[in-house]
Amino acid sequence: MSIEDLTKHQIVLLCFLIAFVSAVASAITVVTLMDQAPVTTSPTINKIIQQIVPGETREITKTNTVIIREEDIIVESINENKDSVVAIHETLPPVEGAESKDIINSSGLVISKDGFVVADSKNITGPGQYYYMDGDKKISLEFVKSFNGTFSLLKIKESDIPSKLAYSSIEKVPNPKIGARVILLTSNTSFSALSGSISSIDYTTDVKGNKSITELITDISLSLKYIGGIIVNTDGDVIGLVITDSDSVRIIPIDIVYQSILEYKKNGTSEQTANVKDSLPKEGEGAQKPTQ
Repeated sequence: MSIEDLTKHQIVLLCFLIAFVSAVASAITVVTLMDQAPVTTSPTINKIIQQIVPGETREITKTNTVIIREEDIIVESINENKDSVVAIHETLPPVEGAESKDIINSSGLVISKDGFVVADSKNITGPGQYYYMDGDKKISLEFVKSFNGTFSLLKIKESDIPSKLAYSSIEKVPNPKIGARVILLTSNTSFSALSGSISSIDYTTDVKGNKSITELITDISLSLKYIGGIIVNTDGDVIGLVITDSDSVRIIPIDIVYQSILEYKKNGTSEQTANVKDSLPKEGEGAQKPTQ
């Protein structure tokens, strides 16, 4: 049969058949050529590696992002000072046949390895039977001096000073700033901590024009149960002491306490404290926490 004898439908089918066979033949040819093509990629890569790796040292710097939460900073500041904050008890002698009794007078802060303790003066104005508890052990305190009715200085009895005494530094404390986060620590009844911020700072100016801080004001609501407590910043530095003044509760900068103690060391002549006066913190002598 010749092409002239084919009908129109047969011619269309024949064209489809020829196109299909041509496509298959083209695909087979392409695959065959790819299999026969020389492999050049691997040798090139291997050559590059051989030129870079031997004898070459490279420094790789990795940067990790660490997220520090404010809550963690506050907890760390509390932990740095909590063992230095103590509840000061007093054993009252019997009155008119009544038995002696123990009361908690103030929270206090251990400030030196020699065992000096500062506290509010409202209930600690003179010699008495003072002590604080270190676990199950009673640590006896000797009264040293009351400073203008604002705070009192006591000292751990020599025979009761623990071998590892926790204490907090009150020397070279950075100046507080308005808006800074602070924490109040107290042990009047049980240890407690309150967080807040410095809302205002009161200053006084001397005749030479030098300004010094007289009071720290925070948004923490103060009451008598916090007297003798301390204010610390988020670095764990003690920056203030909670005291009573004419029945009002306020916060004085810890530098006032430190400078008053140094001045007393130079000029104090009290007979009751002559035996301990020489071991007060010396100027320039840091009172740091011991390594636990």
